[in-house]
Amino acid sequence: MKNHEQTILNSRNGCIGGSDLQLVMEIAKRAAEAKPLTITQKKRIRVLLGMDEPTSAPFTPAIEAGRKFEDETEKRLIEDNIRYEREKLMTGKMFETFQHIAHADFFFPADGEVVECKWSSVHDLEELESKYYAQLQGYYLFDEVRVVWLYSNMGYCQIERDEEYITLLRDALATLNSLIVIGCDLSVNEISDKELPASIAETVAEIEKLKSEINSLEWDLDIAKSRLEEWLRNENVTKLTTGVATYIITAETTRESFDSKKFKAECPDIYEKFIKKTTVKGGLTIRERKEK
Repeated sequence: MKNHEQTILNSRNGCIGGSDLQLVMEIAKRAAEAKPLTITQKKRIRVLLGMDEPTSAPFTPAIEAGRKFEDETEKRLIEDNIRYEREKLMTGKMFETFQHIAHADFFFPADGEVVECKWSSVHDLEELESKYYAQLQGYYLFDEVRVVWLYSNMGYCQIERDEEYITLLRDALATLNSLIVIGCDLSVNEISDKELPASIAETVAEIEKLKSEINSLEWDLDIAKSRLEEWLRNENVTKLTTGVATYIITAETTRESFDSKKFKAECPDIYEKFIKKTTVKGGLTIRERKEK
């Protein structure tokens, strides 16, 4: 099993597999709408082209349950003396920049049938089919496949061939190839919170929780300061000393400042002579989004 998983991981360089098809459809949709690719989409293309190394998905209880479900399915096939191939590699169309492939959980060569196993906490077979529709219909892109079945821990169903959707899949693969050929932007400098790994997402959530608490405390502090200032002024007290801090009442005053923007516009040559450049250390800046 581990060798198979490593094979799938390695195939992410140079190949588009069944589990990639939903992403490919989304890429084609963004291309049609003249929208830039998301970071997730760019990262998959970068791995496809060998620009980045493929990474395996983190091991989760759901993945472990899925593997056990496949093993149980295989035991039943053996008991029923059914001829099958497990983890069947299917090779499809070769494009200029990649090859379309699929790894079928089970393939029955005599009937050209594919069984895709999915373990899920979703207790709705139709919802499960919808979630993996691109992958399931993608099997029909291979000549040797005549019937596709979805097996899950809640039951099974036959996936009816959807010619219109299959055409969309073919077009989407061709669009992906064209985007790569013309050289789409694959820079990955900005991301959204939905594209963060789980551990970093937890860190961001912690920062935002702390920031919220700080903002609330600062609001309370401003109210308390205003209340103290009002009392000190009413009592004509200009200085209060405690064991922690000194509170001083200051009088209203005026401040002079230099309008550098206006000076630069009116005297650019002189302004440039007095510019002093210094290196400012970079860091993390947090700009809170204003509610609309």
